[in-house]
Amino acid sequence: MNYIGLAFNFNIQRCEVPVGEEWKIIKYGYRPLLESLLRYEMKANLFLTGYSTQTIAAIDPGLIDLIRAYLVPCENLPRFPAQTPDNRIFSLGTYTYTHPIMQLLVQSELAAQIERGISIDKEYYGIVPKGFFPPEFAFTHAMAWELSDAGIEWTIVLSDFAYSVYPYLKRAGTHRPYIAIQTNGPPIGAIPIALDLEGLGKRFFKRMLLGSLSVEEAIEGIKDFLENHDEVFLILERDAETIYIDELNSGISGTQKRLDAFLESLLQLVTQMPGTKFSTIDEYLNEKHYSQELSIPEYLGNTRIETFTEGISKTAWDYTCKVRDRLFRLEKRFSAVESLKQPLAKAWDHLLLSHNSDGRIGYWHSDWLPGEHVTQESRKNFVLDNLIQAEKYLDEVEAGNV
Repeated sequence: MNYIGLAFNFNIQRCEVPVGEEWKIIKYGYRPLLESLLRYEMKANLFLTGYSTQTIAAIDPGLIDLIRAYLVPCENLPRFPAQTPDNRIFSLGTYTYTHPIMQLLVQSELAAQIERGISIDKEYYGIVPKGFFPPEFAFTHAMAWELSDAGIEWTIVLSDFAYSVYPYLKRAGTHRPYIAIQTNGPPIGAIPIALDLEGLGKRFFKRMLLGSLSVEEAIEGIKDFLENHDEVFLILERDAETIYIDELNSGISGTQKRLDAFLESLLQLVTQMPGTKFSTIDEYLNEKHYSQELSIPEYLGNTRIETFTEGISKTAWDYTCKVRDRLFRLEKRFSAVESLKQPLAKAWDHLLLSHNSDGRIGYWHSDWLPGEHVTQESRKNFVLDNLIQAEKYLDEVEAGNV
């Protein structure tokens, strides 16, 4: 039996979209995507940052209700009744609070990002997620420790990651969930996402949505892959903002039309292949076992650290280190002082908000889209403004101690 899944990650803090205009992403990105999935009753894994959920709830609360109505409950909290089985097509995973670059965080920041994201999932969806989507597909030992402590059972990884570590591994093996064993961390389930596929090349799903690969070619390539392999779980992933962002970045329109055509053709393909079925990740893991254990080192994912720490990003990074060090120093000294707990907590809130990666991008030229991704000044200012606010609360801590 082969399995096909879809996964969409929601990070509403996009570098190309000015702060205050997130409604456009919701209207032209999130709603059309979810409407397409519902139109074809397509199972999918959804990963929303906590900040994305809060922003959607403030702008379009009906969209939160829509997601919740079709959500498979992992653990229903008291005020969230279970959905009827017919409605259960979406599965929710967690995606941090504000989409940070994981390698830039110390352990306490990692824990706070993960815990805050999960707490928002509980509050808005009544779900205690089992899975995690790491920003930029990063994988670190510290992250695995914090996920394990938070009760997370599995994390998304790039399908080619295992192959890069174990070149002898058959390609089909990179499309089978496995247990990631680490020397300096707990074991955790690893769910490979396929950005590239033999016969279709790199970023085939993205290229199809952009129109540089036809829907027919994409479907034929998926068919060939499934016919030539067995016991694989082919998961297709895209940013949920794509329908809007692709047009904003490159002027390429028609994403939703191509997505609808693809979903319709994919349904037909699976109908014609008795040994293949759709599945969410949680469904798959309830039915199947992890294929093997692999010792996995740390991995930077789809990012370059210097993008966020050097060049025009250096000022924000240096300021971050200054504020963070000061917060940790004052917290160590005064965390037991009752009157100073609130300003310390507020400083923490603003530090977490400042973590957002999209406001920290310096220069980044995409290999997959014409032109460059330009970070809006308001996104950069969002990071700096939250660091300034954090410092103000730290000033209050120091003043309150006098």
